[in-house]
Amino acid sequence: MATDPNDSNWRLRAACKGSNGELFYPKSALIKESKEVRQRREELAKRVCLRCEVRLCCLDWAMRNGEVVGVWGGKTERERRAMLKGSKKGVIFQVG
Repeated sequence: MATDPNDSNWRLRAACKGSNGELFYPKSALIKESKEVRQRREELAKRVCLRCEVRLCCLDWAMRNGEVVGVWGGKTERERRAMLKGSKKGVIFQVG
């Protein structure tokens, strides 16, 4: 699995490349998803991420750049916030 965060070409090898972006992001900030619809969408996006060779680069990029919307590297925005909150408290977490 490619995990070098300095690899600027990781996006070219992403399993999600060319897929429906609505799977990874809410359809619109103006349209509220139901909890069930959001969970199903996120579950399907995470399945794509699980088979991705650059998942860790993607997650690293999202964490370093403060990406607040969508599924990145197999983690939702809530999961990434929890990871950041834990890291600020000195909790060590493993990406992956």
